[in-house]
Amino acid sequence: MAKVRDNHLGALQGKMGSNVFKIRKGKTFVASVPRKRKNEKTEPESATMTRMGLLSRFASAVCKINKLKDLWNNYYGVPFDLSEKFDNEPFQRIIAVNYPKSATTFLDIDTLLTPVMVGSIFVSNIVIDSDILALEFNVKDILLKESNTNCDFFLMIHLSHPLEKRSGKIKDNHKFIILKKSGKSITFMDKGNTFSFNFDDHCKKVFDDFSKAMVFFSIVSYKDNSPLICANALGFLLKGLELHAADVNEHTRIKNIKTKKQIKAEKAKENPDFQTVIL
Repeated sequence: MAKVRDNHLGALQGKMGSNVFKIRKGKTFVASVPRKRKNEKTEPESATMTRMGLLSRFASAVCKINKLKDLWNNYYGVPFDLSEKFDNEPFQRIIAVNYPKSATTFLDIDTLLTPVMVGSIFVSNIVIDSDILALEFNVKDILLKESNTNCDFFLMIHLSHPLEKRSGKIKDNHKFIILKKSGKSITFMDKGNTFSFNFDDHCKKVFDDFSKAMVFFSIVSYKDNSPLICANALGFLLKGLELHAADVNEHTRIKNIKTKKQIKAEKAKENPDFQTVIL
């Protein structure tokens, strides 16, 4: 993508002829208009696009919460060789970190809602009653050593349809609900900690509209408004199929489909004296 310098025409954005102008952080970039594909996408290609679509929606939902976006942008706690290429874009970091933790149609249980620094949480029970979503959890490691801390509690519910698709669009088959609540002077115990979020009628309606719900829970403790600890719990199945049975089977099937490139590489190994190169 080219960069436009000394643009005397003002800010350009959108399509102009065979070029597309985009503005990122106040700078204008130009790229060629994407060409339409002549050939239909192969099944592995389609699966990859679906996977990226799911991750994009997940990252977009996370970035809607300002404090979560700030954590991924400024308090990224894991060494990451590619971070400099992202130009501090939290959206891209979220996708890059969680790509190995996802499949075509589901997020794995170790998906990260916040960037991990230290600490662990284990959700033992979740109950939706009246207008409240209450959860019980255990903690270990450094969270136990921190007493009377100020914390932000984040809970994401990933809603999906594992057995059937409503349409070919990601947005129709996946939805995310993120709940945030702050607490002051929190002291954690190793077992039996409880916390509750408001869960209104609108949330309930969306929740009831999907056949599977996976919960991701995170705690961030602060000192002088700076994050001390980010801790994530493993995904907790609230309703639906255990271990994403339908999705896992579909993901395995797609992975076993060989692309033309893989088939060609296998043939080359079988007959190393035969080789074709087209430039």
